[in-house]
Amino acid sequence: MVAGPEVARVIEEFDVNCLDCSHHNASSSNLKHHEHTAAVQSAFAKMVEALVRVIDEMGNPFTEESCDLLVLDTRDIADPAVAETVRTIKKTGQEQYETYMAERVTQRTTPVSDPISRNKLPLFSRPPTRLQTKSKQILSSLKSDCALFLRLYISCQTRDGDLHNFFRHENHAYPPSLSQLGKLRFGTKDDLAECLEAFCTLCEEPHQSMSSYWMVLQ
Repeated sequence: MVAGPEVARVIEEFDVNCLDCSHHNASSSNLKHHEHTAAVQSAFAKMVEALVRVIDEMGNPFTEESCDLLVLDTRDIADPAVAETVRTIKKTGQEQYETYMAERVTQRTTPVSDPISRNKLPLFSRPPTRLQTKSKQILSSLKSDCALFLRLYISCQTRDGDLHNFFRHENHAYPPSLSQLGKLRFGTKDDLAECLEAFCTLCEEPHQSMSSYWMVLQ
């Protein structure tokens, strides 16, 4: 009640100033919104027409009943990992926020200066990398070798190179005896068979003592 007259005076003064400002700028377009221009409205109309045209041609994406995340114009289905990120990114951020507040503010078990781990979530700009199968890696390596051998053969023909030493040059960035498709080759027990065959004698017929032993077992 005490501040009533003062509040009324402030409101009246504000109204008077606003009316003066409106009369002063009545002939100008300063009071209009920055998008209330012919160019912006024309561009917006073109975008709406393009959107309607795409929906008419490709179909309405909002009526899709599948759980796939797809692009409106190309109908390309996004990677399942990216779609899962879109569905769970809000929940993940909320959980991390609650954990941060509990550890650093409420419980004070972690200092505020402790770094926060970065989220490496698969997004549209960086989808998850798919590893090639072993057969595809071997096929791509063979194609690379064929292209390299072709270039080496042509160079030896034009430069009179020694074709006997053609395959002696290294054609891999890593030695094949120690690595397999760029990774360390651990080897198997079968690899030792060829090395041990030279030190062993093969018997085509079983030994007589072994034959009698099998007869006793039967």
